[in-house]
Amino acid sequence: MAHFQGSGFSIELPDGCSDASAYTFLLPMPENAAMGPFVTIQTEAPGGGSLENHVHALHFELQKNLDNFIVRAFKAGRHAGTDVVLTTVEWGPAASRISQTQAYYLVEGEKAPKIYSLKGTDLSDNFVNSRPLFNGIFRSFIPNDMQVLV
Repeated sequence: MAHFQGSGFSIELPDGCSDASAYTFLLPMPENAAMGPFVTIQTEAPGGGSLENHVHALHFELQKNLDNFIVRAFKAGRHAGTDVVLTTVEWGPAASRISQTQAYYLVEGEKAPKIYSLKGTDLSDNFVNSRPLFNGIFRSFIPNDMQVLV
């Protein structure tokens, strides 16, 4: 059995489990909005290949499964010695179109590398207001190894 220490809890899991948990934070909802902005943070094991190719593959799958999916911006580079991909995507019908800013970080952990994905999501009509908030949240992101399977 493997011991997992989470935020405020611990649990014993069968060997071979991997952490696929996600954290979602609901941000203050604008007045008269049908939906409020939110941020999701998730980790995954890299599948081999470059981070840029990994994100392209994710976008390809989203394009197959979401109506009117488009990539508005895509930038790959390095920050503080870490591979980073920043994207902005949209999908859905005009009346309820969703916009999302995404940041993917390939982090070399103590035990194994991880991909951290941060996604800020809002209705496209409010995205101009929420995007600076998402960017500030993303800039404050600092990965660590405090919650791991041991």
